Amino acid sequence: MLAGSLAAVLLGGCHERPQERKASGSSVPASRPPAAAPTATETKLRVPRIAAAPKLDGELTDDAWHADVRTHAFVDAGGQEARPFSEAHFLADAGTLYLGLYAADQDIEPSDAFHLSIRDPGDAAVSYALDISATGAVTGTRAQQPWKSGLELAIDRDGTPGDARDEDEEWVVEAALPLAAIGAGSANAIALTVSRCDTPKGGARACGSWGAGPGGAIAGVLELEPKK
Repeated sequence: MLAGSLAAVLLGGCHERPQERKASGSSVPASRPPAAAPTATETKLRVPRIAAAPKLDGELTDDAWHADVRTHAFVDAGGQEARPFSEAHFLADAGTLYLGLYAADQDIEPSDAFHLSIRDPGDAAVSYALDISATGAVTGTRAQQPWKSGLELAIDRDGTPGDARDEDEEWVVEAALPLAAIGAGSANAIALTVSRCDTPKGGARACGSWGAGPGGAIAGVLELEPKK
């Protein structure tokens, strides 16, 4: 981990595929659901509150993640499972929303990113946007103006960004977003959309999302359990 930096990037080579974690008998929650699992058509999720924060290392193996809620596969504009596969995991404590973002990716590029759109619970006219790249770069805006989110994160990658010579596999973001930074310090629900676009090797650019309404409107809702 890079002490004092915003992102700790753990380079690939030792990160298990989510399905391999499950097959191995590990108690770690698998990021990739079984083939019969539902896709991300449900746009309301109940987010558990946890007592102890997970360690941010990009692995999603901390005990806290056993209690997470997840979107399952992102869907495309037609409502079908988007390829390559992406999904999001959520947890919260009294003051923080924790995000686990999984991306299958055959050709990781530095510009590859998850995009989050969040509506201020106290002011529907105000929205926040966050872009989190495969290299740990974070860009934030509030009401379309530059915004410092206070996001802390770690990234684990199986692959080398920008190197087409190797066969990449995946990258994972584990992040902590202060609820107060999005006006949700005392809120019990957060309107949010999370999406990702990618261009596989030899394929066409494709996008998938959770919580996106018509025209890309924010339609996902995270219902936070009462504070413990």
